[in-house]
Amino acid sequence: VAPFAAAVEQGEREGRLTVLPRHRVTELLVTDGTVTGARGGILATSSPVGNLVVWWDTRDGRCLGSARIDDGCGVAPDTQGGFLLSDGLGGLRHAGPDLEPLDATLIPDCAWDSHLRRV
Repeated sequence: VAPFAAAVEQGEREGRLTVLPRHRVTELLVTDGTVTGARGGILATSSPVGNLVVWWDTRDGRCLGSARIDDGCGVAPDTQGGFLLSDGLGGLRHAGPDLEPLDATLIPDCAWDSHLRRV
């Protein structure tokens, strides 16, 4: 992990990339016609070992809710105001601070890894 982390940190220092937390993007920051960042109101964190995904309000740090997902790991915002959550068993669920997690895999006949890449 150390070589990867060092390369990412160097790329960030050189302005070649920006590391952003997993959040619901509500605004893209644009400078001279180039997207330079993003803002969002909700941050999603996951704990595969703890079987838990938690949503936080980025403005005041308040916990907005959580979902128990066995080996829940991958988190990505969806287009309907919630998040897609992957687990270590290949499942994909839709959930969010205002939504109950769906138990069924949203996309049948495929599996997802913990980084939300189709496998």
